[in-house]
Amino acid sequence: MKAHTAAGSVVEGYIKNNIILLMICTACLVFGIITGSIYCVTLEDTTPLSQSLGNFELLESGRDAFSIFLTSITNSMQLAFFIWLCGLTRLGVVMAPFLLILKGFACGFCTASLVLLYAMPGLLAAGVGIAPQMLVMFVVCGVFCTTAIKHALYISKTNDKTQKRRRFIAYCIFSLLLAGVFGLCSLFESYVSPYLLLWALKM
Repeated sequence: MKAHTAAGSVVEGYIKNNIILLMICTACLVFGIITGSIYCVTLEDTTPLSQSLGNFELLESGRDAFSIFLTSITNSMQLAFFIWLCGLTRLGVVMAPFLLILKGFACGFCTASLVLLYAMPGLLAAGVGIAPQMLVMFVVCGVFCTTAIKHALYISKTNDKTQKRRRFIAYCIFSLLLAGVFGLCSLFESYVSPYLLLWALKM
């Protein structure tokens, strides 16, 4: 009970101390989702929509889950690496939100593709097959980018090498933990999500 209370206090304190950055990161994600959805709706050629969902259809035999996992984990680790890099330079203060916009754009495009191609079954598929891991990813991406921006701002303001070293080590450890959550999301996306999508689309 005490551990639960302590964890809640840590989370509450983190949100209070970073509320502005968290709001900015959330706004970037939402903007990306809206932009991706609108772009998808305005496409006249539906070929890109089908291609964006093609990998899921390969899973009916259960043979390609590992291949999709490799693709997913590679993309996730690349995203984690670029966000981590944002925390090492002032330029990252601008680039981190831009990465969030791109992530939101991809999610919005994929979700809109499902709805446009499959109507109500597509909406259900997006709800059960995409939303769970994406919600976790959005929270982790928001926290990751917030941490990266704070670190980038900190190292540009202080000249204390000892403090910089300590903050850098803490930043790297925290980044590894968040990258681990990315990995868990990739597992779900590869071995669970596709089957939920196929189940929903066949209804």
